[in-house]
Amino acid sequence: MPDRHKTKTYVELEMLVGHDAAEKLINEYRGQEVYISAPDKLHDEHKLVKLLGLDVAKRLSYYWQDTILTLPIQLAKTLTERNHEIVAKHKAGADTNELAKAYGLHVRTVRKIIAKYKTDQARAAYARMQLGLFDY
Repeated sequence: MPDRHKTKTYVELEMLVGHDAAEKLINEYRGQEVYISAPDKLHDEHKLVKLLGLDVAKRLSYYWQDTILTLPIQLAKTLTERNHEIVAKHKAGADTNELAKAYGLHVRTVRKIIAKYKTDQARAAYARMQLGLFDY
């Protein structure tokens, strides 16, 4: 996933606790504020320890202890992943009506997603064919 879809908080989380733990945390508390306890207050029944494990929760706690962490929604990333799934299913032979029903979208929206993908592919192919000013 390109970095333009990641918020600063998500990037910091990912660097601190790793991709899998950051995804777990975001999926569980998407768009919410979470109080991060001090490391000495973590125990086996703590919500972060249950979700991430003791080592990862402590790492998170040392970095953001006694603060409220606002977790991003990551909507752009979610929409991008959904659109990739739609395009892949369309390439595999799924009908636009089926896709619209499966994803709760209007048929025109599905068509726009597919058309945007095709346009992006054509632009990328054209850009690869272009020579730079000093290429020869």
